[in-house]
Amino acid sequence: PTEMRPLTLALLLALAFCAPLLPGCQAESVELGDSNWLNRLAENRTWLIEFFAPWCPACRRLRPAWQLLARRAGEVDGLSVGHVDIAKEEVLAGMFLITQLPTIYLYTPDGSFRQFDPSSIPAGASDDQLAAVWLRFARPGGGHSGVAPLPWYRSPTAPHVRCMAWLIRGALSVRDLHTRLTGPQIGMSTHVAYLVILCAAVAVGVGLVLCLVCLCDRCCPEDPPAEDDEQQLLQQQKVLEAAAAAQRQKLREAEASSSQGDGAAVRRRPVPGGAADGEN
Repeated sequence: PTEMRPLTLALLLALAFCAPLLPGCQAESVELGDSNWLNRLAENRTWLIEFFAPWCPACRRLRPAWQLLARRAGEVDGLSVGHVDIAKEEVLAGMFLITQLPTIYLYTPDGSFRQFDPSSIPAGASDDQLAAVWLRFARPGGGHSGVAPLPWYRSPTAPHVRCMAWLIRGALSVRDLHTRLTGPQIGMSTHVAYLVILCAAVAVGVGLVLCLVCLCDRCCPEDPPAEDDEQQLLQQQKVLEAAAAAQRQKLREAEASSSQGDGAAVRRRPVPGGAADGEN
């Protein structure tokens, strides 16, 4: 028996180490972020996700209960527990339209999101009671069955929401660039940094427009005129040239006739004083 003690201890340590990796077992809440949340939600599991901030007093009070929920996640088949720190994950906070803290969402494998109503928590609830309320909400056919899922236009997986996420990432990149330019390493003034960012934005915009024009010209080149169109253009050009020549001929004839009429009038005009000389 004394020889079995090291082996038993090793087995217990291995079981304790591997228990969080087994299906249905979770030692603590999983940190979700902009880089991994879609991959984790694609695991065909149910997720309870808490959006919190380190500076939020209510969030700090719920942390022990949330960690207890993570340890009890195995009580609901296929349940995982995660959290999102909005101080670091501003993109996810914008995609989920977080307006109050803490906010808890339930994600089900059918792709729908449901928001947990904090009014269902009894006053003065302990950590065990809070974990039990959340487990009841996540259990199939449980409390979330009476909660309508988010509409399609508010779902964070909707195409327009993903486009909005790219805009948020761009805005955050501009903010980080401004912080770097005005930091101690570069030391630009605020107005100069804004001017640099504006010039860079204009240059990028012009470059994108030129690329779009080149792409359109390459993908949709202008068709060369057909032979019938060329013949029709030639005929129209000949007609126009003939009309112009006829107009010029008429103008020349009109000028010639007017000049001849003026000469005849001059020849027929009587000479003043001629009649008086004849009479004399």
